Amino acid sequence: AVRSCLHLSPDGYDRARLTTLVDACTEGLGSPGISRFEKLNMLINRGVTFRNLGAFDLSLSDLTEAVNLDGEDLTAIKMKAWTLREMGRQLEALPLYDLAIARSPDAQALLSRCVVNIDLERYSKAFPDCERALTLERSADALYFT
Repeated sequence: AVRSCLHLSPDGYDRARLTTLVDACTEGLGSPGISRFEKLNMLINRGVTFRNLGAFDLSLSDLTEAVNLDGEDLTAIKMKAWTLREMGRQLEALPLYDLAIARSPDAQALLSRCVVNIDLERYSKAFPDCERALTLERSADALYFT
Protein backbone atom coordinates (compact mmCIF):
# COMPACT_ATOMS: atom_id res chain seq x y z
CA ALA A 1 0.00 0.00 0.00
CA VAL A 2 2.83 2.41 0.86
CA ARG A 3 4.47 1.78 -2.51
CA SER A 4 1.19 2.14 -4.42
CA CYS A 5 0.41 5.41 -2.69
CA LEU A 6 3.86 6.84 -3.34
CA HIS A 7 4.13 5.75 -6.96
CA LEU A 8 0.67 6.43 -8.35
CA SER A 9 -0.06 9.92 -9.59
CA PRO A 10 -2.94 11.83 -7.99
CA ASP A 11 -3.43 13.78 -11.21
CA GLY A 12 -6.50 13.37 -13.35
CA TYR A 13 -10.15 12.85 -12.69
CA ASP A 14 -10.75 9.12 -13.24
CA ARG A 15 -12.86 8.56 -10.14
CA ALA A 16 -12.18 4.82 -9.86
CA ARG A 17 -8.40 5.28 -10.11
CA LEU A 18 -8.44 8.17 -7.64
CA THR A 19 -10.54 6.20 -5.18
CA THR A 20 -8.06 3.32 -5.45
CA LEU A 21 -5.25 5.76 -4.69
CA VAL A 22 -7.07 7.14 -1.63
CA ASP A 23 -7.54 3.59 -0.37
CA ALA A 24 -3.86 2.74 -0.92
CA CYS A 25 -2.73 5.91 0.86
CA THR A 26 -5.12 5.36 3.74
CA GLU A 27 -3.84 1.82 4.16
CA GLY A 28 -0.24 3.00 3.82
CA LEU A 29 -0.69 5.71 6.43
CA GLY A 30 -1.91 3.05 8.84
CA SER A 31 1.14 0.86 8.25
CA PRO A 32 3.51 0.44 11.18
CA GLY A 33 7.04 1.68 10.73
CA ILE A 34 6.52 4.16 7.92
CA SER A 35 9.17 6.85 7.76
CA ARG A 36 8.47 10.55 8.22
CA PHE A 37 9.27 11.03 4.49
CA GLU A 38 6.78 8.33 3.48
CA LYS A 39 4.09 9.76 5.74
CA LEU A 40 4.63 13.26 4.36
CA ASN A 41 4.39 12.14 0.76
CA MET A 42 1.41 9.88 1.36
CA LEU A 43 -0.43 12.79 3.01
CA ILE A 44 0.39 15.01 0.03
CA ASN A 45 -0.71 12.38 -2.50
CA ARG A 46 -3.93 11.62 -0.65
CA GLY A 47 -4.61 15.33 -0.12
CA VAL A 48 -4.23 16.12 -3.82
CA THR A 49 -6.33 13.08 -4.69
CA PHE A 50 -9.10 14.19 -2.32
CA ARG A 51 -8.98 17.62 -3.98
CA ASN A 52 -9.35 16.05 -7.43
CA LEU A 53 -12.34 14.11 -6.11
CA GLY A 54 -13.90 17.36 -4.85
CA ALA A 55 -13.46 16.41 -1.19
CA PHE A 56 -11.89 19.75 -0.28
CA ASP A 57 -12.19 19.50 3.51
CA LEU A 58 -10.43 16.12 3.49
CA SER A 59 -7.80 17.52 1.12
CA LEU A 60 -7.18 20.51 3.36
CA SER A 61 -6.92 18.25 6.42
CA ASP A 62 -4.26 16.02 4.85
CA LEU A 63 -2.29 18.90 3.37
CA THR A 64 -2.39 20.84 6.64
CA GLU A 65 -1.09 17.76 8.42
CA ALA A 66 1.68 17.48 5.81
CA VAL A 67 2.69 21.13 6.32
CA ASN A 68 2.61 20.62 10.09
CA LEU A 69 4.81 17.54 9.70
CA ASP A 70 7.36 19.42 7.58
CA GLY A 71 6.88 23.16 7.26
CA GLU A 72 9.85 23.33 4.89
CA ASP A 73 8.30 21.08 2.25
CA LEU A 74 7.40 23.36 -0.65
CA THR A 75 5.19 20.80 -2.36
CA ALA A 76 3.02 20.47 0.76
CA ILE A 77 2.82 24.26 1.08
CA LYS A 78 1.87 24.80 -2.59
CA MET A 79 -0.66 21.96 -2.63
CA LYS A 80 -2.33 23.29 0.52
CA ALA A 81 -2.45 26.76 -1.04
CA TRP A 82 -4.11 25.44 -4.22
CA THR A 83 -6.70 23.54 -2.19
CA LEU A 84 -7.50 26.78 -0.34
CA ARG A 85 -7.84 28.52 -3.71
CA GLU A 86 -10.19 25.79 -4.94
CA MET A 87 -12.27 26.32 -1.79
CA GLY A 88 -12.58 30.04 -2.58
CA ARG A 89 -10.20 30.97 0.24
CA GLN A 90 -7.73 32.94 -1.88
CA LEU A 91 -6.72 35.31 0.90
CA GLU A 92 -5.52 32.32 2.95
CA ALA A 93 -3.68 30.88 -0.05
CA LEU A 94 -1.65 34.01 -0.84
CA PRO A 95 0.67 33.94 2.22
CA LEU A 96 1.48 30.30 1.50
CA TYR A 97 2.48 31.18 -2.07
CA ASP A 98 4.47 34.15 -0.75
CA LEU A 99 6.35 31.76 1.55
CA ALA A 100 6.99 29.21 -1.21
CA ILE A 101 8.19 31.89 -3.63
CA ALA A 102 10.44 33.47 -1.02
CA ARG A 103 12.11 30.09 -0.48
CA SER A 104 12.26 28.98 -4.12
CA PRO A 105 10.65 31.07 -6.85
CA ASP A 106 9.63 28.31 -9.25
CA ALA A 107 7.25 28.66 -12.18
CA GLN A 108 4.46 26.63 -10.54
CA ALA A 109 4.31 28.79 -7.42
CA LEU A 110 4.53 32.03 -9.41
CA LEU A 111 1.80 30.96 -11.83
CA SER A 112 -0.43 29.77 -8.99
CA ARG A 113 -0.06 33.07 -7.13
CA CYS A 114 -0.81 34.83 -10.40
CA VAL A 115 -4.06 32.86 -10.74
CA VAL A 116 -5.05 33.61 -7.14
CA ASN A 117 -4.48 37.32 -7.76
CA ILE A 118 -6.56 37.11 -10.95
CA ASP A 119 -9.32 35.45 -8.91
CA LEU A 120 -9.13 38.48 -6.58
CA GLU A 121 -9.08 40.88 -9.57
CA ARG A 122 -5.65 42.14 -8.53
CA TYR A 123 -4.34 42.24 -12.07
CA SER A 124 -1.39 44.55 -11.38
CA LYS A 125 -0.09 42.00 -8.86
CA ALA A 126 -0.94 39.01 -11.06
CA PHE A 127 0.81 40.04 -14.25
CA PRO A 128 4.41 40.20 -12.91
CA ASP A 129 4.07 36.69 -11.45
CA CYS A 130 2.67 35.30 -14.70
CA GLU A 131 5.39 37.02 -16.71
CA ARG A 132 8.13 35.75 -14.38
CA ALA A 133 6.68 32.22 -14.51
CA LEU A 134 6.81 32.39 -18.30
CA THR A 135 10.51 33.32 -18.23
CA LEU A 136 11.19 30.29 -16.01
CA GLU A 137 9.05 27.81 -17.93
CA ARG A 138 7.38 28.35 -21.27
CA SER A 139 4.26 26.30 -20.53
CA ALA A 140 0.84 26.56 -22.10
CA ASP A 141 -0.56 27.61 -18.70
CA ALA A 142 1.94 30.44 -18.35
CA LEU A 143 1.23 31.61 -21.90
CA TYR A 144 -2.52 31.55 -21.27
CA PHE A 145 -2.36 33.80 -18.23
CA THR A 146 0.00 36.34 -19.83
